[in-house]
Amino acid sequence: MLFAGTFVISLFVLMMQFLWQYVDELIGKGLTLDVLGEFFWYMSLMMVPEALPLAVLLSSLITFGNLGESSELTAIKAAGISLIKAFRGVMVFTLFIALVSFYFQDSIGPNAKKHFNQLLISMKQKSPELEIPEGVFYNGIPETNLYVEKRDLETGRLYNIMIYRMTDSYEDQAIILADSGLLQSTAEKKHLILNLWNGEWFENMRSQELGSSASVPYRRESFVHKKLVIDFDADFNLTDMAGISDDARTKSIAKIRHDKDSIVQVYDSIGNAYYKDARQTLYPVLKLKRKEMEKAMTLASTKDFDLDSLYSKMRPEERRQTIDRALMNTQQAVSDLDFKSMITSDGDKLIRMHDIAEINKYLLSLTCLIFFFIGAPLGAIIRKGGLGVPIIISVLVFIIYYILNNTGYRMARQGDWAIWFGRGSRLQFLFQQPYSLLIKQTTTRECSISTCIAILPCAFWVCG
Repeated sequence: MLFAGTFVISLFVLMMQFLWQYVDELIGKGLTLDVLGEFFWYMSLMMVPEALPLAVLLSSLITFGNLGESSELTAIKAAGISLIKAFRGVMVFTLFIALVSFYFQDSIGPNAKKHFNQLLISMKQKSPELEIPEGVFYNGIPETNLYVEKRDLETGRLYNIMIYRMTDSYEDQAIILADSGLLQSTAEKKHLILNLWNGEWFENMRSQELGSSASVPYRRESFVHKKLVIDFDADFNLTDMAGISDDARTKSIAKIRHDKDSIVQVYDSIGNAYYKDARQTLYPVLKLKRKEMEKAMTLASTKDFDLDSLYSKMRPEERRQTIDRALMNTQQAVSDLDFKSMITSDGDKLIRMHDIAEINKYLLSLTCLIFFFIGAPLGAIIRKGGLGVPIIISVLVFIIYYILNNTGYRMARQGDWAIWFGRGSRLQFLFQQPYSLLIKQTTTRECSISTCIAILPCAFWVCG
């Protein structure tokens, strides 16, 4: 019951912290209760693997704090009961929680993440009049780029508006400038009504009889008020999962390994093609015959062969042409290598994300065990039960763990750290705690149950 209570509290806290990131997608969108309920349901499923370690830490702190405060640990030890035998049930229960966490991440969590991303993208596409940002171009409306310098959140008025009406052809594009405007949806949520005040309209006039070489005429219109009706389905519609399913966090371990092999094979073929292309273009000397290569090497090794002297004998026009040709060839080579590097870097990042997603499934499960071995010694040392001191200590431990976790994730995702090191940085912190507790316990006169509990993760680490 204590673990169930701490789990509910931890899940609620994590959901509230996670909710603040997406509060803009929920407020003022007119979402129905079933959509909101589905959103919070998938969010809670996503937060379960994160809440389990925190619940284990808090419940173990409270449990062993109560035992230490009431001197029950001393009584158990004085009764001659083996510590492993006395607390075997708690360890087995913690192991069961770790297995449940692993199953959750491998089966339920990926599906919940996929549906959560689908709902989130669908919410962002609903009611775009509430999503217009300030100071940047907004392209959420089809065939329209909208720039707003300032937006009044209370009235919804937009100020200093610039609109680019984009179509498939250049000849019928338009630019609209206005001092203020108001964007609203119709009652049926199928169109957007844009009211503009005090502006100008510049539009190219498409003419079928004009040839391609003729200039395109345009018209200019000044207006006091202009009303535009834009086709847009602002109702809530679920987006396609085609792009969402590529996220490594929405896959099971078997799916991650299968897709990773395919990705590695694809990008290996791309790398081999780039290598063959480099051999043919950047290193043409490799294609010379053997005698020609030997002749060129012999000529380059003689003292009479000097590039500077050859360059000085050229005429000014030849020098300029030689420099321009060399610069052009170098710039083309650099641009080509930059483009190829961008493609291969995207492939490396995609492979790293799959590795990180697979490792996370094991690490979060292992974190449940490690947090138990941290909370039990701390509770025995502090000897304070209840929700006061244990909550403070568990929050401090979890904050340090959270900082190390995010730092390692970002460094591993960028490729600055090895994946095993970036994702294992939090485990380094976790494993160091039992060592410090063990040293602290062995320096005191009385050895308690926390000493034996602290030895266990150290033994697991050595055996591993």
